[in-house]
Amino acid sequence: MKDETIGSVSERRGVAGNLLLSIYLGLVIVALHDTAGGESWSISLYKFYMRHRHPGLNRLMDDDYHLAAATFFLVWAFAGVFFLGLSLCRPGARASLGRALGGVVGVAGFPLVCIVQGERATFAIGELILALAVIGLFAYGKWPLSTLASIILLILHYLFWVRFAHGYRAVGGWYIFWPGWNWYWSRNSLQFAWLTYPLLGFCTVMLCVGRAGGSKESAEPVRSSRPG
Repeated sequence: MKDETIGSVSERRGVAGNLLLSIYLGLVIVALHDTAGGESWSISLYKFYMRHRHPGLNRLMDDDYHLAAATFFLVWAFAGVFFLGLSLCRPGARASLGRALGGVVGVAGFPLVCIVQGERATFAIGELILALAVIGLFAYGKWPLSTLASIILLILHYLFWVRFAHGYRAVGGWYIFWPGWNWYWSRNSLQFAWLTYPLLGFCTVMLCVGRAGGSKESAEPVRSSRPG
């Protein structure tokens, strides 16, 4: 019974980690594309929608609400596709892929958004490379420090990108929220939407990589301890 309980908790944690990873990955991909230059996917989707709903319209209207709705849809569509893809994988492959992607996306997502939006200092990029190396060692049991020390280093990583790499200027953190809510939020509240990146990144790493020690159990069927 104890083995079954542990296996159930590990499975639920794995599902939660993969779900959070999928949401964060969808957010990062859309935010990176929107700030990389050129026409964003949101604008392309909005144009497609308007031309099919109003075929006789010669000029597209400036509609911030529907553009935000298109962005919201894209983020959650990507998240749904990623989560479905992970769910269709075999348990062992799902655990390994979730651990690897969770570490890379959780650690690098926020810094990549900062870099694409203008932060290209050499020392900042060097910190990101070092952080990825550390999370890789930790995920596969090669990191010598304790879990507590590793969590502290992870927090310092996000604080570095907030304070020294101007992460507080990162835009797009509100993409995962339904745009109707934005009309009720004050401008001061939206200024803190960038916190979505480090918070989702930290939780993704904790759920995906933090369970690395239990990944073998999740990849194998749990045996019942009951006799017979």
